[in-house]
Amino acid sequence: MNLELYLQNSNTGKIFDISQVTKKITLTSSIEGEAGKLTCTLQKDPNNLLQVANGSIVSFIVDKVGMFFGYVFKIGTNSDKNYKITCYDQMRYMKNTDVYTTANMTASNIFAKVCDDYGLRYKIKVPSNYVPEAYIHDKKTLYKIVERGMNLANINENARYFIKDEFGELVWSELSYEKTNIQLGEGSMATDYEYEKSIDNDTYNQIKLYRENKTTGKRDTWIVKDSNNIKKWGLLQFLEKADDDTNEAQIRQKAENYLKVKNKETETLKLEGEGIKELTAGKGIKFVLPQEGIDEWMWIVSASHVFTKYKHTMELEVAI
Repeated sequence: MNLELYLQNSNTGKIFDISQVTKKITLTSSIEGEAGKLTCTLQKDPNNLLQVANGSIVSFIVDKVGMFFGYVFKIGTNSDKNYKITCYDQMRYMKNTDVYTTANMTASNIFAKVCDDYGLRYKIKVPSNYVPEAYIHDKKTLYKIVERGMNLANINENARYFIKDEFGELVWSELSYEKTNIQLGEGSMATDYEYEKSIDNDTYNQIKLYRENKTTGKRDTWIVKDSNNIKKWGLLQFLEKADDDTNEAQIRQKAENYLKVKNKETETLKLEGEGIKELTAGKGIKFVLPQEGIDEWMWIVSASHVFTKYKHTMELEVAI
């Protein structure tokens, strides 16, 4: 396994190969709005030649595959004069706050506009079609601005859009587009797992949308439900205000879409095992566990990879 780790000092522009002065590199990724993160400790430089400054560019390459491209955000030291650095990818800049008005744009176009306005490199792999209603975002993070349109597109298109950084480029994609040919489970490189089915998180069997009727002065409501699942699980209701500029048919369709997405158990899986560098957040894997009756496509929600000179391990959180 060939590990390459480079740092370009933000003050001087000098480039350093720091591959040989770190024993362990930890890399994490997520599709839930968190920035990709690289942390490592750089051993003491006896000649004091290594220069580290916040904002320095860091790139990490494994066997000629780009794994991380980002920037130093934290620099620590200890009594041995080692450096501990924490680096984030471009998703970190999605924490900036702003006031935005979005109108007449698809959800993926909102993402593109935000990236253009802030000079972020990006790519749209799978464009969305849904156009959210005009909306004023007041003092929201850039991610929250993008996330609102993304969530609405997911519901109305029955899709699973997400954004993450891929080696220096923010990517808008859709989970079904990210399937790999990798299968995990019994007999695979996964050494440990925890599997869970739940109705405790984001499971609803009744959807209630409402809107104030300016003509009657009363509140109009629309309810769709699954009576069978209500009998099994009890009533689990999701409530949301309907958009003012949508008609009754559109509101009912939105409620049906919500029920289709949320009226089911959530299944999550935590895996530990030998590292596979392709398995980062957003990627799809086939997980097969015959004794539990599991044979499903699952998607990685978050991933943590640890690299040393001789070993690569990973921990994955996966959901259906």
